Amino acid sequence: MLKHTIREEIVVERSPDVRDDLRKFARSVLERTKLTEYERGLLLLALDEVFCAFTEAGKTGNGEEKVSVAFDVNDVRVRITIDDSQTRFENDIDEEQFRDLSENPSRREIDVQFIASVVDEMVYKFQKGIENRLVLVKFIEGGS
Repeated sequence: MLKHTIREEIVVERSPDVRDDLRKFARSVLERTKLTEYERGLLLLALDEVFCAFTEAGKTGNGEEKVSVAFDVNDVRVRITIDDSQTRFENDIDEEQFRDLSENPSRREIDVQFIASVVDEMVYKFQKGIENRLVLVKFIEGGS
């Protein structure tokens, strides 16, 4: 039977200004998990990459867009679900931007590789106009 359970969620307006609030929230939850300090640090770095992407990558909105971050923690794993109400992205790329992207490796590719190296499971669901969700799972070593 699982004894150690944490379920917490924060919902904030989608804006670069909320990254510090998201970081503080994530840190406060992760400090109560059974992850090692090193694992918590890596997971916080990975989450920071996600928070930057979710708060900057979409189109600027009308103030109604929200980002929710939910933690579901037990003795075995930490599951983090990030939902972005903004389900559309600015994808118009002019010729100069295309040239820059094609000549230089995208930093976002590195970010995704880093995040994938930190977590044990990563599922991203995007359906234009319907859903924009990222689920990260980190298993706790020795969890029972």
